[in-house]
Amino acid sequence: MNRSEPPRFPQLDGLRGIAVLIVIFGHLAMYDFGLGLEAGAPLAPTGVDLFFVLSGFLITGGLWRSRGGARYYMNFYARRALRIWPLYGLFILFLFAVADRWIPALRLPPGVHWPVFVLFVQNFWYGQSGEMGLALGITWSLAIEEQFYLAWPIGVAKLSAGGARAVLVCAIGIAPIARWFLAPRDYMNPLCRFDAIAMGSLLALWIATRNPGRRQLRDAALLMIALAVCGEAIVLATGTRHLLHVTMVSAIFTGILALSLESDILVSALSIRALRYTGKVSYCLYLCHMIVSLLVLSLLPGTTWSVRLGRVLLILAASYGVASLSWYLLEKRFLKLKRYFDSKAPAPRNTPTADVLVTATDT
Repeated sequence: MNRSEPPRFPQLDGLRGIAVLIVIFGHLAMYDFGLGLEAGAPLAPTGVDLFFVLSGFLITGGLWRSRGGARYYMNFYARRALRIWPLYGLFILFLFAVADRWIPALRLPPGVHWPVFVLFVQNFWYGQSGEMGLALGITWSLAIEEQFYLAWPIGVAKLSAGGARAVLVCAIGIAPIARWFLAPRDYMNPLCRFDAIAMGSLLALWIATRNPGRRQLRDAALLMIALAVCGEAIVLATGTRHLLHVTMVSAIFTGILALSLESDILVSALSIRALRYTGKVSYCLYLCHMIVSLLVLSLLPGTTWSVRLGRVLLILAASYGVASLSWYLLEKRFLKLKRYFDSKAPAPRNTPTADVLVTATDT
C-alpha cells in the first residue's frame, strides 16, 4: 500500500452521520417544535454517546500516531482550534450579539454570559441545558470534549501504552460512581460522561499497540456488543439505569465502531452517500438545528399533527441547508489549513486497522 496515498474510511463519516441524526430526531420527537412526544426524550443523549465514542477513537488515534513528532502539542491544539472555533465562534457571536437582541424566538435566558461559553465551562457553570436555553444548551457536549482533550494529549505523550490504558479504565469505572454521588446534576459533569470517550480511546490504543487482524477485531467487537447488551438487560432489570445505562450504550457503540472497521456489510451500509454527507456536515447540523427549530416554530406555530409534521420537514431541510453553506463557505476552508500542522511522527504498521489511525482523525 502506498503510504503517500492512505486509504479512506467512509464508514466513519457514516457513523458520525448516524450520531447526529439520532440527536436531531430525538429533539424533533420530544420538543414542542417537533412531535412533542415525551417518549422521545432518551433518544438524543444516545446520539451524544456515539459522538463521544467516535471522538475518543479518532482523537486518541491521531495523538498516538503523532507521539514523538515535532510540535506535538502545537499541532494537536491548532488542529482542534481549526475544527472547532470558526463555526463555534460564529455561533456564539450570532446568539449573543444578534439573536438575543433582535430575534425574540432566540432570546437567551437571563444570567447567561458569553465568556462562560468561550472558556468551555458552561457544563460546570449552568449545570443543566434548561438554564442555558435550547439554542445554547446544545453546546454542553462540546465543553465535555474540550475538557477531556485539554489534558489527554499530555497523558498520551507521557504515559506508556499500559499507563494510558489504566487511566482510561479508571475513567470508565469512575463514571458510574460519579453519577451516583452527583445525581441529579450529573448529566453534564465530565466525570459522569468520560466513560464513552474513554471507551473509544481504548479501542484506538488496542488497534495501535496490538495490531489485531480482521478476525480478531470482529470477534472482540461481537463479544463486546453481546456483553454490553446483556449488561443493559441486567441494568434495566435491577433498576440501575441511571448509573450504568450510559456505560452500556457506550460499550455497544464501541463494539459497533470496531465491527465497522472489519465487516464488509457494515462498511457498505455506513458508506451510503447521503449518510456520509450527513457525517461531513454533522458539526453544523448539531449546532444549528436547535436555532433553526426555534425559528421555524415562531414562523409556523400550531399543535395539529399536519403542522407538526410540516415543521419537522422544514426544520430538516433548513438545517441541512445551513450546514451545507457552513461546510463549503467556512469549515472546509479552515480545515485545509490543517496541512500546516501535520505531525511527522512514524506511521503505524501497514495494516487495514492501523491505517484507520492515520487517515481518520478529524472529528
